Amino acid sequence: MDRRLLGALILLLLLITGTAAYNLVPRIDEGGGEDTASVIVIAPNSTVKVTVRADGDGMRIEDILGNVKGWEDNGTTYCYTDDGGLFRARMGSFAHFDDGAFSLEGGETILGFAWGGGTDIQTLMSVSTTAALALNLSHGSTAPALVRTDADRVVVLELDGLGREILKKNDVMAPNIISLGNITPALSAYPPITNVGTSMAVTGYPSSENGILQRADHSLRKPTFLELASRHGLEEVWLEGDTQFLDADMETHVDINGNGSADDEIHFSLLRELNGSADVIMAHYHLLDDTGHRFGINSGEYEGALSILDSRVGEVMQELRSSDRSTLLVLFSDHGMHDDADGLGVHGSMDHRDMFAMTAYGLFGGAEESPEPGIVIGGSTENEVEYTLDEFRSLPSLVGNYTLKSSGGPQTNRYTGVPLHELLQEARPVGGTSIKAYSVDGMSIQYPIDYSYEGSGVIVAYAMNGKDLTDDGPLRVIVPQSLAGEYNSQVCLKRVVRIEVVS
Repeated sequence: MDRRLLGALILLLLLITGTAAYNLVPRIDEGGGEDTASVIVIAPNSTVKVTVRADGDGMRIEDILGNVKGWEDNGTTYCYTDDGGLFRARMGSFAHFDDGAFSLEGGETILGFAWGGGTDIQTLMSVSTTAALALNLSHGSTAPALVRTDADRVVVLELDGLGREILKKNDVMAPNIISLGNITPALSAYPPITNVGTSMAVTGYPSSENGILQRADHSLRKPTFLELASRHGLEEVWLEGDTQFLDADMETHVDINGNGSADDEIHFSLLRELNGSADVIMAHYHLLDDTGHRFGINSGEYEGALSILDSRVGEVMQELRSSDRSTLLVLFSDHGMHDDADGLGVHGSMDHRDMFAMTAYGLFGGAEESPEPGIVIGGSTENEVEYTLDEFRSLPSLVGNYTLKSSGGPQTNRYTGVPLHELLQEARPVGGTSIKAYSVDGMSIQYPIDYSYEGSGVIVAYAMNGKDLTDDGPLRVIVPQSLAGEYNSQVCLKRVVRIEVVS
């Protein structure tokens, strides 16, 4: 073949693959230099190291990500920092250039970004939020729930090492898991190892807040959803293998029958508990991860382990179908895995195969999905008015640019929401002297009555920059600086569910 023709075909192939939805390709070569800084960007199907030339002292986050071909601000983008932080990246935030890396205003070094490839993605923190909300437990995490339901019982299965990409490639080996139909890519913590990823899932908080940042850490600084259940008088049990890798109330199991795994012992205990009185059950299956480390994820042994795991999930589902208790079933993996140069499974790196875990859920025994909560307007009013989230979004709205300033600096975004004055009209306030707003986790803020006057600029927002609020929402009070003063973000209550007129 003519070399010029061959070169043209290769170039065409590169152009085609470079514009695929998740196949991120850096626009700038990875060569270093005194004026360059590097970050890792992962998407569900790819990992790329991006080295960019710093613009002065730094650059905005969207300008860094703009050096990745295919990246657009049209899906969830998360930021990982060296202190264990994991949070939605704020477009417009400034990243400082420092010694070959980028850092945030607080000094945290940016380890990398995760992008949803044009769609919203979850983190493992949603596991705890989902379980707590189903049981009506007070839970401070701002992670969105996978589903909302008022089930009598919650069953959570941890499928160790079952990464999103592994499940996608081997779905034929996991028909029961796939049949749930609510499977979502979910970001693990960094590093993606069992105690760090599991801690984020069971507490609903990132490593920077739950205290588990590395393998040597064991003491949680935040309660697990099982501990919250116990505090509220519910019966809970956590079924584990032969190692108590966190300082939590676990029921450990050893390999009694000598087959090389304690999973069958764990599974036997789980089936027993499903026929008991426990309100919250968590079981951790280890066989898949152990097999991947020993034989690699492309081995026949690994396929066999996945088939066994799926069969056990199927048995759990069958038990739940035959039960008269309404049950929420949640599945999650703590991390993914990939094969190294020797063909053995490894994990722990900022690689999409390790970092993108999975979540899934199913409703059994008559459990039904609940609508997203909206907001209640009451207190000193003639009427108490309740809006569902859909009803709230249909109310007359205002769109405006608001600057919210905290100790970390100012951030300006375009918020869409209902003016507080309009929101109170149908409730018809009676002699109010102040306004009090409550969040879903019990926090409250009291505002002067003039915040509710027409033209005050105070809104209850449901969208930011054209997208529904997630971590801060679904509803948030937004107060302009002209009323609240310089550090107005401190009074912009997140996740608001009730507003009262106080007389």
